[in-house]
Amino acid sequence: MIVIKKLKYLFFSFFSLLFVTTIHAQKLNSIEINFNPLFQKSSLVKDSNYIIEKDSFQISQCKFYISGVELKNGNKTVYKEKNSFHLINIFDNALCKFNLKIKPELSFNTIQFNLGIDSITNSKGISTGDLDPTKGMYWAWHSGYINFRLEGKSNLCNLKNRNFQFHLGGFRNGFYNMQTVAIKTKKKSRIIIDVDFFNFFNSIDLRKVNHIMTPSNLAVELAKKAITIFSISSKDVQ
Repeated sequence: MIVIKKLKYLFFSFFSLLFVTTIHAQKLNSIEINFNPLFQKSSLVKDSNYIIEKDSFQISQCKFYISGVELKNGNKTVYKEKNSFHLINIFDNALCKFNLKIKPELSFNTIQFNLGIDSITNSKGISTGDLDPTKGMYWAWHSGYINFRLEGKSNLCNLKNRNFQFHLGGFRNGFYNMQTVAIKTKKKSRIIIDVDFFNFFNSIDLRKVNHIMTPSNLAVELAKKAITIFSISSKDVQ
């Protein structure tokens, strides 16, 4: 008889926990964060020709890390994603987005995130998931992760095959490369963030700057220019 009572108690406890867990899960809304690659407000196409003044160039690859995602209401953080590391590949639709799970009553007007990986995470060495070195975004323990990787060709480049390569990263010796972006938005099920590369290329001279593969002061300067490519999309509607 005692055994039967214990079994009934365990049975009731299990399904009570299952019910509470299910109700809790139902209280969360999913918000898709989508990165929309552009050049001068038109869709960016891999290896297509784009022109700024006398320069004709193509973009063949662009990957970057988005981390530390927060939603804010004014100056107050109302949501902070745990284990927040996302590798974005602008030429792969499936890798241009990720989802956040938030409470439906949450009110916010800003999304904030980092372009790159913080120093603490870098100091821990290699990791898994999007931080796995096999993703092609990791140098070595002393240099850490590549925050922003942009490659292509330009008529102005004086290097072999006219290739340009920007591998921006670093977390030691004054070369801290991670940058923070804050963008005004509204509550909705999908936040579209435009990534317009015109702003980046219009701010540099590829004849002089076209090959950065290690942490440096110049890499930090370019990282500051890189965050200008992000803005809220005109498609970002209720």
